Amino acid sequence: MIQLNYIKLFQQCILLPFFLIIFYCYPLLSYELLVQSDDAIISKDADELKSVITKKGYVKFIYNKNKYDLFTNTNIAFSKESMKLDSGDLRIIVENFENLKIITPVGVVSIVNNGDYLIQYNLEKADLSVVVFEGSALIQGHYREEILNLQMDEKGGFTGFNEAEGPAFDVLLKGRKSVRGSLNGPFKLNQDQKKSLLSQYSIILKPKIANNNNTIKAKPGEICRQPFAKFNDCVWRCVGEKNTDRSCDIKNNNVSCIRERCLANGQWGDKIVLHGDAKANCESKKIKIAPCLY
Repeated sequence: MIQLNYIKLFQQCILLPFFLIIFYCYPLLSYELLVQSDDAIISKDADELKSVITKKGYVKFIYNKNKYDLFTNTNIAFSKESMKLDSGDLRIIVENFENLKIITPVGVVSIVNNGDYLIQYNLEKADLSVVVFEGSALIQGHYREEILNLQMDEKGGFTGFNEAEGPAFDVLLKGRKSVRGSLNGPFKLNQDQKKSLLSQYSIILKPKIANNNNTIKAKPGEICRQPFAKFNDCVWRCVGEKNTDRSCDIKNNNVSCIRERCLANGQWGDKIVLHGDAKANCESKKIKIAPCLY
């Protein structure tokens, strides 16, 4: 008995690091937020994504290797078994299509291949619309036999009938409900229509702001700023029409070549305007800094 207990304990010790790695890494791989507007709401339980409501905003994220763009007034909920689009516009770039189904109040969209899809549900009109930019998808109304097969550069959907409490259904055997309405499509998209939709339903990530740590810093002994210089250094620069801190056209009467000295208080002073041959100090492409020779 003692030997068996040691064996079980040893087995548990071996498996424990494995489960810890899975527990730690899986949430990081399952969901990654890329961009979110101020009024969008993301609901999470522990590390599982539960729902996203965009209101007037938008959200861009990666979930289980698939890229999602959610636009204005979109409401989507997630579970381990399914994904439910209650309203709005959803674009998915799919890299993991296995068992990927988007359930709407009137029907189901089944993704058949990796690709690029735009799925829209109009709550007021009980209208489901799907655009396949790349890949293929199936559309079927709830408990309806007909299935619409959409291929690349095609559009189609299901249009239901709205009642006071939502889409209209017919009650079948065992309490099942068949949605009222019909499939529409497929309709072929021309290249202009495709480009317009791709442009309209894209969330562009803004470039990151440059790190301030990369800005030029003063060197030891440099007490003046703009530009940095040491005590008793002089700066020669051109001022005038669109010529501040740039090379100087000494033949242009609207600009001047000036010289300033770095004072002991860290300020630039002793400003004078140069004339004649002295203006040549401002002809270089960069402002000139050197020890004052006077």
